[in-house]
Amino acid sequence: MKKFLKYEFVNRAFAFFCFAAVPGLGSVVSFVWHGGALWCVFEILSGRRTFSRDHNMLVMTLLALLYCVLNAIPTLWHHSTYGGADQMLRLGTLLLFPFSYSIWSISDKAALMRTVILASMVACYSGLAVAMVQTYGFGHRAAGGAGNAIVFAFAISMAGSISLAGLFSQENKLVLPLAGAFVASWLALFYSGTRFLWITTLPVDLIVLWIYRRQLSRFISPRTLALVVLGLALGFGASFKGIQNRLQGLSSDWYKASLNDNYDTSVGARLSLLEMAPEYIIQHPFGGHGLGATRKLIETGFKEKHGLDYSFSHFHNGYLTTAVESGVLGLVSLLAIFVAAIANALRAIRKNLDPVEVFGGAMLLILTATYGIGALANKVLGHDIQDTVFIVFLIMGTYLASGTSRLTDNDRVAAA
Repeated sequence: MKKFLKYEFVNRAFAFFCFAAVPGLGSVVSFVWHGGALWCVFEILSGRRTFSRDHNMLVMTLLALLYCVLNAIPTLWHHSTYGGADQMLRLGTLLLFPFSYSIWSISDKAALMRTVILASMVACYSGLAVAMVQTYGFGHRAAGGAGNAIVFAFAISMAGSISLAGLFSQENKLVLPLAGAFVASWLALFYSGTRFLWITTLPVDLIVLWIYRRQLSRFISPRTLALVVLGLALGFGASFKGIQNRLQGLSSDWYKASLNDNYDTSVGARLSLLEMAPEYIIQHPFGGHGLGATRKLIETGFKEKHGLDYSFSHFHNGYLTTAVESGVLGLVSLLAIFVAAIANALRAIRKNLDPVEVFGGAMLLILTATYGIGALANKVLGHDIQDTVFIVFLIMGTYLASGTSRLTDNDRVAAA
């Protein structure tokens, strides 16, 4: 029983749940992670555990704190106009970063890496199962346990990329199951109907192949490659009608907006959002309007410009949304988090000595590329599930890429 109460076991079990359950359970994962992170706060503030002293963790903590401050100030400043002080609760996810990191680092890094890979593989297969039930059983786009096709697509895309990276990190173990998981992630992605994530995931997977380019011939046999291609082809064929409908809808909406000046469509609304966002940024270029302003600004803009009663929670561009809410300074602080994560990843990959560190670097690049490219058509942060996935990947990637394990010598023996 004592073994199961030790952090070396608890952390692996917690990591497995956080990485495996997102596609199927959605916000349940967010609830569980935040509960675990609050326990970490208690452990550290009570003196039972101490903060990690890892350099990259401290850098990321300071950048996250800066981002939160630059969002809190305009939100409180414009509270009487737009409200939204309750929106600041979501900033707590980033503020919990150092607490969760410090407790998660009481683990064997190699064991934690294997847990993440196995959990991501499970996420791909379970995500595909949920997607097929929702598509063929209920006749709508796959939205997973989140009830949101975009959030589901983000989660399944990153799980597939982790499975691909795991395929090269397992020393020929689970090659076929991981290759199958990678195929399953793409099929679930097709069923989600999230067009921009189709475009986003391809370069992310190419980045993974670039990281492990020297291992390609050793890990991917002609048979495995043939099975992957066949699986993708069959899946594309099975979901072709849904893909075709989404592409036809894109073309039709674009035609209506560009030639007929009709913005009462999905694409037309997005084009209008991209037009009005810079106008709001100019009004408060440095401080922003605050986290509670976006929906009200969008509603006003649609009524004034097009006479439409549209309401959105973001401008369908994460960078513009951040600049509207927290100003240019807030956007720079967000980009600084991405830059720090990328720099940490490239250092780990450039060494190319420890496969665990390389995998951690791959995790950070998967995170920054998926969120960075995906933000061109979606929000970066602001949804509980996306925020949880972001922070979990940031913690795990930073720890595996450059962190120091805080297991005692006895714990290391037990973990081995």
